[in-house]
Amino acid sequence: MKAIRIGNDIVVRWFILKNGQPADLSSTARHISVILSCKGDERRINDYVIEGNCIVFTFYGRDQKKPGTYRLTFVENEGLENMHTVDSCDAFILVDTSQKVGGQCGCDNLQVESVNLTSTLSAPSDGLSAYDIALRNGFVGDINEWLESLRGPEGPQGPQGEPFAPDVVSEEEIVELFEDIQIPSDGGVTTIATEEEIIELFNE
Repeated sequence: MKAIRIGNDIVVRWFILKNGQPADLSSTARHISVILSCKGDERRINDYVIEGNCIVFTFYGRDQKKPGTYRLTFVENEGLENMHTVDSCDAFILVDTSQKVGGQCGCDNLQVESVNLTSTLSAPSDGLSAYDIALRNGFVGDINEWLESLRGPEGPQGPQGEPFAPDVVSEEEIVELFEDIQIPSDGGVTTIATEEEIIELFNE
């Protein structure tokens, strides 16, 4: 594995193959995630550039927080249908002193100042997303425009529901309720309202 002194900018060039052939990464149908990880820490690379089947980015020295072996993970269509993932497990190792620099990389085409990696993405030969198929059939636009095109027109408003009708309380039930709220006292019972007031309240 190639050892590189921590604190130096590293240009990474990662070539992705699909079924043994250069993968077309420039298509707008691709949702690509690039993840650099070391000892449980993950860093998502957002400022990469796509050149054909090659992903290019710089791992800046200022962002290199710890020495150790670094792994690269490529995810296509993360969280979506037609998702594919491939790793470059031993991409390179960062060391804490210049005396440890050197060695051979764990992947093809690895250099000191720049890291060149090649990985093969396993996928069905006809593994096209629905958006890919739409493009092949003449759709013009990015994936967000395509998703928006799937929305149909707003349908008619549904029928009006029945108005809410509370249960009707009979006078007998009101009288029972009236008896329940009588409060015993030394001189008999005390009520918080008369029976007529309660009936009038429930009939409002």
